[in-house]
Amino acid sequence: MLSVLSVPIAPRARRARVRRGRRHPVAVLVVATALAAVGACGSASRRNPPPAPGASGTTEPQPLGVVPVTAADAGGTIRVVRGQTVAVTLHSGELWAAPSSSDPTVLAVDRAEVDQTTGDARATFTAVGTGTAVVRSDRRCLPSPGIACTQSIVAWQVTVTVV
Repeated sequence: MLSVLSVPIAPRARRARVRRGRRHPVAVLVVATALAAVGACGSASRRNPPPAPGASGTTEPQPLGVVPVTAADAGGTIRVVRGQTVAVTLHSGELWAAPSSSDPTVLAVDRAEVDQTTGDARATFTAVGTGTAVVRSDRRCLPSPGIACTQSIVAWQVTVTVV
């Protein structure tokens, strides 16, 4: 009985080993291809990283035109050239203060307004001199019927460097 039981087991074990041997190169090929693809993607992005405004905290000087700035740019640095316009738009459902410039000899305020109904703030600035100015605003709860407002104020700022 022992010899009868050992005969069927041996051929199955041998067949199983043969099947694994055939599948193994395919698995290695699939894994190697996947790793090569991932490696190629990673090396391509390291060689040619596209500069995303606000992602690194600083944007390069833009050609003359309007440079849009939003609440998402908080804490970042924007680089512009003299004569360029910076347009700030802040909205979030809360009450924003009108944006202001820390140095009007570098970044002059053209227009600044707040919509008291929506709480949105808009301002345009012109880069008039070389240097650095900070555009500041803050937001607080927008009072509306049935909503209790806290007394918290959240500061917002963007640094503008004029070259």
